[in-house]
Amino acid sequence: RNLTVSSKQLIIFLIENELKSGDKIKNQVTIPKWIKENNLFLRACLRGLIYTAGSIFRMSNQDPQLLRISFTNYNLTLLNDARSGFIDLGFNPSKIIKEKQIFLSRKSDISKYLKEIGFSNDKHINRLNNFNSPVR
Repeated sequence: RNLTVSSKQLIIFLIENELKSGDKIKNQVTIPKWIKENNLFLRACLRGLIYTAGSIFRMSNQDPQLLRISFTNYNLTLLNDARSGFIDLGFNPSKIIKEKQIFLSRKSDISKYLKEIGFSNDKHINRLNNFNSPVR
C-alpha cells in the first residue's frame, strides 16, 4: 500500500501547489485553498490527517457505544484548518482543546465520518472492529 516516489520535479510541483516540505509545525503547514474548495479533496485530506495523527476510542467503558475520533497536532494553523474543514463538510467538531486537539464525538458525526470519509489506517479499522460498535 505504500508508494515511494523520488523526483525533484514532484517536489517542485507540490511546492507550487502550496504543499510545503519539512517540519509542519515550524513551517505552519496549512490545508491549501484548492483542497479546501473541493469536498472530494478535503475529505481525502482529513482522512490522511486522521491516518497520521488521529485516533478512535471509547468515550466511556460504561457505554461502549459512545465513540470519539480525535485529531492531535501541535500546529495550531493546521488544527484550525482541519476543524474548519470538518465544519464545511457538515460535521460538529469540538473546539480546540489545549491548543492541540479536536474531537468528533456525536454519534451522527461518527456515522457520517465512517460513511463519507472512512479510515485508511489498519490500526484504526481494527480498533473500530474490536469495539463491536453498531455505529457504522
